[in-house]
Amino acid sequence: MKKIALLTAVSILLMAFSFTSVSAESIPNSNPNNISITVEDFTNDLISVKGNAPFDSMVSVIILNPNKTLAEFIQAVAMAAGGQSPSGVIQYMGNVVSTLKADGTGSEFAAYITMNTDGLSFVNPGDGDFTVIVNVDGSDVYTQTFTFYPNNIKSSFIPVMQNYVAANDAGNAVLNDVMEKFSLASDPLYADSRISKDDVAATFERNPEIANISTTDELSAVLKEVLILNAFENNKDVVANAADNSFINTEWAMVNDENGNSKISELYADEFLGTSLNDNGKATVFNDVVNVDYSNLDYEDIYENFADSILYHLIKSNSQFGDGHIEELLDTYYDEYTAAGFDISLLTSINDDAEKNDKLAMFLDDDSTDINSLADSFNSIMSTTGDGNEIYFPNVTPPSYSGGGGGSYVPVTPVAPAAYPFKDVESAKWAEDAIKYLYENKIINGRTATEFAPSATVTRAEFVKMITEALKVAEPEKDIAFADVADDAWYASYIKRAASAGIAQGSDGQFRPNGEVTRQDAALFVFRALGIEASEGLTFTDADQISDYARSAVAALTKAGIINGMGDGTYAPATTLTRAQAAQLIYGAITKGGAAS
Repeated sequence: MKKIALLTAVSILLMAFSFTSVSAESIPNSNPNNISITVEDFTNDLISVKGNAPFDSMVSVIILNPNKTLAEFIQAVAMAAGGQSPSGVIQYMGNVVSTLKADGTGSEFAAYITMNTDGLSFVNPGDGDFTVIVNVDGSDVYTQTFTFYPNNIKSSFIPVMQNYVAANDAGNAVLNDVMEKFSLASDPLYADSRISKDDVAATFERNPEIANISTTDELSAVLKEVLILNAFENNKDVVANAADNSFINTEWAMVNDENGNSKISELYADEFLGTSLNDNGKATVFNDVVNVDYSNLDYEDIYENFADSILYHLIKSNSQFGDGHIEELLDTYYDEYTAAGFDISLLTSINDDAEKNDKLAMFLDDDSTDINSLADSFNSIMSTTGDGNEIYFPNVTPPSYSGGGGGSYVPVTPVAPAAYPFKDVESAKWAEDAIKYLYENKIINGRTATEFAPSATVTRAEFVKMITEALKVAEPEKDIAFADVADDAWYASYIKRAASAGIAQGSDGQFRPNGEVTRQDAALFVFRALGIEASEGLTFTDADQISDYARSAVAALTKAGIINGMGDGTYAPATTLTRAQAAQLIYGAITKGGAAS
């Protein structure tokens, strides 16, 4: 791995001289590496340059001062190499190495730079326009102009904005100026031709936080809040037309509650949400929040509407887990659902699994249209008691009942448990017994109500959950932390149980919960969980391709009859485990491996 500590000024100079045959016009300003320049700390003039790059790549970052060109940069480097003093062209020049992302989806780099603007003038137009040049492993050069003004200039706008009056051209001129100084003038929420500056100004004027502004960081936050609130209040088309609901993943990242907490906003990108809130649910959340009348509301109301809609549709727009996902949701987001009015203790106090499942199924069929009425229905259903021949129908009137709905008891004949539902396992008939067994024992679920998706792949987190639940792995005696496993993630408890039991391990402090599971890794996990005796002697035709760390595990599980090959004499150790294979492996571990009872 490249070591930054080994870099010297010589490497930077060589990189700089690689530009000598490149004209300014030939440097691409498209953004294939998703590079962003962000002010991280207004008070200390700290910015970041971040983006994607192949793992372990050397990324060189150069920032040129305003009104300086690439030719002047090359000349300045040449002067420095010759022992002369550069003429104020270069603001910053340095290197970083790209690292793996915490979520395992790729690799990224981040350079944090404290801007030194001593001796620079910020009087004329363009004086705040710096140029960043990014070079990845000596190629893929990228350039972008970005606006930056130092904190002492930004802070001069605090008293101006505290006394801001909008409704005239002069007021808009002040607004234009402050947006420029805070690097927001080119933000689509302000610069888009569809956006009325008068609307933005009026939204800003009625913002209650103006009087309390005392720092540039606070003023920046209010400016962003105003832009977002104005988009919802006056320019819904700007929000509604955002491609692929990208507005939620960008600007909404700034939407916090009144205490500055952004947990619900961040949930939209959470791995659990990504797998449990279906596309229709995401679109409905988006529309729910956009279509609210914000003319008399504040910025924080966006957060409240977003949070309520997310919590509602997590339950109502689920496409994978059936009613079984509700318990996990209520546990994972206990504080949020409790605050919304759910008395979760009513559910956890039900000891009979059949009764619990019946009530959860009834709850999922409830026709409440918002989180508050959904909470009322939940509390009513979970607190209902009967003689076993009664079913509670919340907020609906069954055809056989002439009285009012909304919580009446209706005598009906008890319904038998639902039949095995999956219709798509013909391609994995060999695993159907396993799938049926694990489904009936609530160890696995389908991807939808009727689809198991046998050929779909399994993540490390999903497989660890199967193992810990199927083999009843005990809770850990001590907490085991991984940098990429948040305590409130749905899979956190399973991973900690598996890690504590020595079943699954991470590397470099990370577990990679979203990473795929290979067939040899899956065998190793099950081998460790069962604690059976190691074995040798592999007869697969591709046995030499099985990694050393997994050979004895594969041999032992093969000897025990828990695993088989691919039908052609191979084991395919590096092939990603499918859901059908995972079911068969877990089923074999339970029935042939001596699982705890």
